[in-house]
Amino acid sequence: NKGKKHLFAGLRNRRLLSEEQEECWTQICPPWDKDAELKHWLKDSLENLRNKEVKYFRWYLRTANESKDGFRPIRRCRLKHADRLDILDLLLQMYPAKTKEVTEKILVKISSNTARNWILDLFEELGDKELKYCQMLLQSTDKLKGSNKAMKKIPVEGGEKVDAADLMMQMYSSENREEVEKVLNELKESTDEVLSEDEQHSNPSSPTAATEKGVRSMLLDFIKKVSIETLEQLLKALVADKVLTASEMKCVLEKNHTRVNKASCLVDIMFERGVEDCQKVIHHVHSIDPTLYTDLKTSQQALFKRLRSKLKEDGKTKDDGREEEGEEEEERGAA
Repeated sequence: NKGKKHLFAGLRNRRLLSEEQEECWTQICPPWDKDAELKHWLKDSLENLRNKEVKYFRWYLRTANESKDGFRPIRRCRLKHADRLDILDLLLQMYPAKTKEVTEKILVKISSNTARNWILDLFEELGDKELKYCQMLLQSTDKLKGSNKAMKKIPVEGGEKVDAADLMMQMYSSENREEVEKVLNELKESTDEVLSEDEQHSNPSSPTAATEKGVRSMLLDFIKKVSIETLEQLLKALVADKVLTASEMKCVLEKNHTRVNKASCLVDIMFERGVEDCQKVIHHVHSIDPTLYTDLKTSQQALFKRLRSKLKEDGKTKDDGREEEGEEEEERGAA
């Protein structure tokens, strides 16, 4: 049995890299690299993580609190489609002086929270807006329905956001799994309801907000799907159109060693600039790679269709609930 365990551990350590990843790894860690030992340690550490643990790793990078954790967070758009090699490249880029320290801190968090990491399965999928609502709900709740435990109000210190998942994990142990699941479901339903109402109010009166949401959605999908050839052509077109500077293009291409990181770096810059520049990127994608543009547009339309369907279902459920309440009141009145 021990021999079998060793064999599978070795197999996990030697995850096969694609041709593209092999090329990226050679760029990240050339044979003469003085930091080769650190980079090989990082590669092995990330390869030893299960896929679910890689999700948790991304979560801890995304929600880091600099004053508490000692390192700044990485934006969601940079992590959304990042695999192990992309994460390795980001760690070296974002934390050059303390790459190993940051990695070790996150690995400790993952291993020490084993019994409660399932809480992250819900939070890891939340977007920044949804997470903000969830944090707001946690802060404003004095006592949770159906729970004997009071939820303490947590002050937001120094403008930092409260880490909702960490708060849940601190307050509830794995022994109370059933109770925590109930709480999380209530929070998720409340979050969905707030977001649904926000969607209904903002769409008719704010077409700009709807446009921005659509463009951002397409660019997040673009990170995953764009080829390196299209990306390089796009960067040149954006420089010619004065959307990017030559030095910004150089930064995107030279600081990042993987295709996903190059694409997410560009998207991060565009998100900072605003919806107008984001639309220019989409316009150039349309000219350079019509097939990719069609794919992005189709995916976006499918997403919006699912959202509209969900909003209709939610509205129908609420209406049915009101009808049932009305019928009960009529019955009580008749009695």
